[in-house]
Amino acid sequence: MAKGKTKFTIYQTAAEVLFIFPALFYFIQLYGLIGIGIPWFIVKFTGFFYLVYVTHKNLDNNSYHFQYGKIILMPAITALLVAGLFYLLYQQMPHTTIGVIIIMALTMFAAIGLSILFYDKSLLKISKLKDQLKQE
Repeated sequence: MAKGKTKFTIYQTAAEVLFIFPALFYFIQLYGLIGIGIPWFIVKFTGFFYLVYVTHKNLDNNSYHFQYGKIILMPAITALLVAGLFYLLYQQMPHTTIGVIIIMALTMFAAIGLSILFYDKSLLKISKLKDQLKQE
């Protein structure tokens, strides 16, 4: 994609737009406000795997080792753990605005922590984190 091959993302975006608007109307009528998440999940899930396929197909496989576990499995595990944590906390906390804000904050920190744990454990050292932030 960085080499000027934008046709894949254009195809993906066009397919997403053609799917998501009718799907939103359908799922909202069927499930109400909760139905918004269903087509959004379908679009993002299929779009992710489409781009993984396109990226892998267009890479020179001799010079790059494609790590499916690191780019697919670990983010999926992180997302499932964070969603599970959010669900469990939501069951226990009062369903007030402040309760939801607290749950969202806790799950945000869990997502950041799990990402650091799975991808770059050296960021757990404060000095390494400061160096990383300075570079950006």
